[in-house]
Amino acid sequence: MGVKVLKSDNEDLKQRVLSGKTSISSGYRELRKSENENSVLKKEEKNTPEQRIIEADNRMNEIDREISSLRTERESLMRKRSMIFESLDIECELKYEFVEKEKIGLSRDCVFYLEIHGHRQIFVTASVYSDESPLDLWSFIMSKVPERYKNDFIMLWKKAHFEEVEEFTRRLDELDKRQKEAELKVTVSGDRKDFYKRYFCILAKNFHPDNGDGNMEDMQCLNQLKVMWGI
Repeated sequence: MGVKVLKSDNEDLKQRVLSGKTSISSGYRELRKSENENSVLKKEEKNTPEQRIIEADNRMNEIDREISSLRTERESLMRKRSMIFESLDIECELKYEFVEKEKIGLSRDCVFYLEIHGHRQIFVTASVYSDESPLDLWSFIMSKVPERYKNDFIMLWKKAHFEEVEEFTRRLDELDKRQKEAELKVTVSGDRKDFYKRYFCILAKNFHPDNGDGNMEDMQCLNQLKVMWGI
């Protein structure tokens, strides 16, 4: 090791070893590290810019595949975790509930919280309708939840998501039903008014005093029917 240090071109390293400031073994390791770094730099210098771009792209593609594989594995583990909670009826420390938004609509906000000595410590208030997982949303949402509750939060978010989708669909169907009933009511009301008009004309012809068959009492009844029917 000493011979290799003394035969190297690193004058500063040789002087430090000879003076005793750096041990032979430390000097040798420093020399090897420097040689490895120089070897990498020389190798990179031989590659054209285009080749270096391709190498970088290939490595990033490898990383993306690894991330995708890890994400799939994580989702599988989360499903198993959820099944354990459900099958054993384990109560989760973290809880959630839905609250109506200030502007009344079809969707609601979901509040995730801890119950501590009768008081709620709220971590997140957000809509869970659009996404099955908060991981694909905003990093600041995850940052609001303590580390020990993050898996609970992801698990409950998915559960709340499906619950909200079901409730949203129910509300949408109810709204659609009300609109159809209102449209039908308007149609029936219009048809009924036309019927009353035609029927009133028939009664007026038969019971109007000018026709000779009616009298003032009949005319008063006709006027009352006219008001009642809104014609």
